[in-house]
Amino acid sequence: MWRLAHNTLAMKDILCMRGMAIENHNCFLCNMSNETAKHLFVECHEVKQVWRELELEHVRQRLTECNTVDSTLQVL
Repeated sequence: MWRLAHNTLAMKDILCMRGMAIENHNCFLCNMSNETAKHLFVECHEVKQVWRELELEHVRQRLTECNTVDSTLQVL
């Protein structure tokens, strides 16, 4: 969770910023948006269904509003 909140997971956007050549920047689940931590964990339509099935949609919605590390960690 710390790495998610600090945006240090090895997502395609981070790997590209670190100089790695990535051909396809799209999310591996939906193939529609760039793969960022926020997209993969809270915005991807495939992942939204998981949050709903776990009855945690209210948490996912709060995470979509987080813009800082502190706010993300508070929700988590």
